[in-house]
Amino acid sequence: MGSSPLVVGLDIGGTKLNAGLVTADGVVVTRARRPTPASEGGPAVYAAVESLVAELIAAAPAPVTAIGVGSPGHIDFATGNVTWCTPNLPGWSGLPLASNLAARFGIPTVADNDANAALYGEVWQGGARGCEHALLLTLGTGVGGGILSHGQMIRGHRGGGAELGHIIIAIDGRPCNCGQRGCRESYPPGPPGGTVARERPSAGEPSGRAAPAGSIAAVTSHHVFAAFHTGDPVARSVMGELADHLAVGIVTLVNIFQPERILLGGGVASQGDVLLELIRMATRTRFCNAPLAADLIDLARLGEDAGLIGAAGLAWHHVQPGRNPQRDPHHA
Repeated sequence: MGSSPLVVGLDIGGTKLNAGLVTADGVVVTRARRPTPASEGGPAVYAAVESLVAELIAAAPAPVTAIGVGSPGHIDFATGNVTWCTPNLPGWSGLPLASNLAARFGIPTVADNDANAALYGEVWQGGARGCEHALLLTLGTGVGGGILSHGQMIRGHRGGGAELGHIIIAIDGRPCNCGQRGCRESYPPGPPGGTVARERPSAGEPSGRAAPAGSIAAVTSHHVFAAFHTGDPVARSVMGELADHLAVGIVTLVNIFQPERILLGGGVASQGDVLLELIRMATRTRFCNAPLAADLIDLARLGEDAGLIGAAGLAWHHVQPGRNPQRDPHHA
């Protein structure tokens, strides 16, 4: 690597901060991670972000020339400001994220929505390379989304676009922390998956979802996923419902955007091919307009690194001094 410059890529999640030093070819050479102190409020989260970036810069084996950040919420890409964020990260709305970091470290900084950054990573180095039309659904603590159309990232006014987790799939359905009811985010996967499993009767049979948790009342989505892989009938029923809910949203998105690829990322996507095939089957059942390509829906390739690699890509392609625009995937 020699003295080739590096950039910091940082993915701010609801439960963890994932960061690394990244080369111009998307290789992560140094990593750092710590819990997100979300319950302590926005200032504590920002302090943790600064500390993590400082740690990486201090350990860098070469000059660090830019910072890229993927953050929850509506991020105005032009300014790097957080214009609005749900209570998943309290006190985050209104933060001038990019300019604060640029002032603190004296290097150019860019910020984008975390799901946008993850899709950017997949377009640059992952499962959407070569695509002009692609979608990403991140399925974890919440449901995020990113959209690439005609080679351009869709961000909307002041970063408020591509909020695929807040598409309403059930009129007057479950309450969402955004204030609406029936949002995609309010249904499994993620935390609502545990709620559905706790509410589901087991017909008098002991359930594998309860054993690791100690009781049905303590069941979370993680227990449901584990029980699903053992063949537990209630867990399999919940996963079938999960797949069907996702299919409803996916069919809507296909009808609007006609993407070449829909990638599933986040913790739920790590459940692998079995869950992926359930989602593919449910989508094919609900989509009646035309045959769907077998590889239309796939798992994101970069795993937990998608956000940090995408944020680093944004730094390389938008604020890195002397950047080569041809390295920017589709000039997104």
